[in-house]
Formats: sequence, structure tokens, C-alpha cells
Amino acid sequence: MNISKKIMDYLAVISIWKFLRIIAVFTIVWVIYSISAEAYSLSQVFVWLQDKMLELTWEPPEVGSDHYRLEISKTDLLSEPVSTSLSFTYTDDTFMQFELQDDHSYMFRVQGVDKYGALSDFSDSTTLFVYDGGEIAKQVARDALPVEFSLSQNFPNPFNSQTTIEYQIAGSGTGGSATEVNLVIYNILGQRVRVLIKENQIPGKHHIIWDGFNDNGQQVASGNYIYQLMAGKYKTSKKMIFMK
Repeated sequence: MNISKKIMDYLAVISIWKFLRIIAVFTIVWVIYSISAEAYSLSQVFVWLQDKMLELTWEPPEVGSDHYRLEISKTDLLSEPVSTSLSFTYTDDTFMQFELQDDHSYMFRVQGVDKYGALSDFSDSTTLFVYDGGEIAKQVARDALPVEFSLSQNFPNPFNSQTTIEYQIAGSGTGGSATEVNLVIYNILGQRVRVLIKENQIPGKHHIIWDGFNDNGQQVASGNYIYQLMAGKYKTSKKMIFMK
């Protein structure tokens, strides 16, 4: 009887270890594939703030990322032989600014990283050439200016912590002057909730993040909200949903 019981206990232990091993394998596979493997877009947004500052923005993958890993390839066009350096930087945001150097080319691409450290595929890459001085660099900036005003749908939407609102201010072939810009959040009753922007801005693509707080520093209630862009004579609005 004792022998039979020992055998049963032994088999039970083996079964438990097999079960734990299966769980461990499943967990590893789940961690590896817990972030979307689909590539997503990296938008090159030319916002020439001053000197040669570039602002990059990107769309998050469908499966949420804990943070992002940006790959930066920089090539010195004047060195002999031409040299390329590769570096990485990390951010919790879906945008980043860079100071560019004359006579260099740059390539940027981004990966999402989940809370377990698993990486998504790289986004589409974007390449930029920067030349010294003159009319060439100025022409690059002019060519990149938007030709019309627009307001994009916020993302993510619905949101529960923060959301990004993108818009563009039109320029002209000669660069264009600054435009008075107002970006305001309203509730469905038409009451003002938050003034996000009230300033003159240069032509280009811009974005701002709203954290769901009003002008008094209080978090707003869950529900539908309207964000309105007024830039010069241009005026438009879109709806978004905040969920606690």
C-alpha cells in the first residue's frame, strides 16, 4: 500500500512539473509576442523652431507600448571616407526633438517596447539631408511647409490619460509669417474647459498633448469633448472621448 502511494505521489509531482513547464513556455511565448509585430508609420514633421531643430512624431502601434526606442543613423557627408554612426534613444512620448548638424544625413526609425521589454518591428524610416548654410537648407525648409491649414483626429481616441492633437499651419513658397493660433477644448454644452494654445506660430506641422485636466488643474469628467482650432481665418473642430 505504501509503495502504491509513493508511486502515485511521484506521478503527481511529475505531472505538476510538466504543467509548470508548459505554463513557463506559454509565458515566454506570450511575452515575446505581447507587442504588435506590425510596422507603423514614422512621420517626419519639419518644425524649424530655430536654427536646425527637427521634431519627429509617430503613430503608436495598435497594441500599446510602454515606451519607444528610436534608432538614429547619422552620416557625415564631408568626412573621407564618409562615416556613419548609429545611436539609440528612449522616450515615453510619441514625439522627440533633435538638433541637426550641417552637412550630415539622418535616418530615423522607431520601435515600440512593451513592459516586458519585447520589441515591435521597426516603423517606416525617414531620411533627411542637411546642408550648410545657404539657400539649399532654406529651400528644404520651404518645400516642407504645409500648403493648407488642417486639424487631425486626436490619438488615441477614446483616451484615459493623455491624447495627442496634431494640426498644421499653412505657409507659402517664401516661408510665410506667423499666424495667431487658438486651440481650445469645450464640453458638449459649449463651455470652455481648457485653452491649450493661444499664441502666434510659424508655418509647419505642430502637435500638443492634452492630459484631461481643465484650466483650473482639475481632471474633467468622462464624456465627449470638442477641440476647436482657430488659425487666422481658418476655423474647424473635432470630437473626442475622455474615459477615466
